[in-house]
Amino acid sequence: CESSLRKGEPIVMKVQLFKAFAQPQREEILEVVPGSSLRYGLPQGALGALTSCRSHELTALDTHLSRYRSHFELRGWAAGLTDLLMGRALRRGFHAMSEALVLRAESLAP
Repeated sequence: CESSLRKGEPIVMKVQLFKAFAQPQREEILEVVPGSSLRYGLPQGALGALTSCRSHELTALDTHLSRYRSHFELRGWAAGLTDLLMGRALRRGFHAMSEALVLRAESLAP
């Protein structure tokens, strides 16, 4: 993904929900707390159909240990249909991304 990580600006990603291709996805940075949290998502669409929010939080537990928490939420009248059609793929993708993030962080640890 690419982003300035400034509130209100875009985050541009390639999202692979299905094995055959990765689709471009453009969302908005909602909140950044350096070293602690990042929130981004889709602003409310036409007629309040769908909005989303993804958050990543990091909490230091001691000098060599941190807790990572990820949360995703869909809202709007089309949220249930979106979950029905793409929920499994979304959860699989979020899980894979979280695992990759943990592996990357652990590879950088002293």
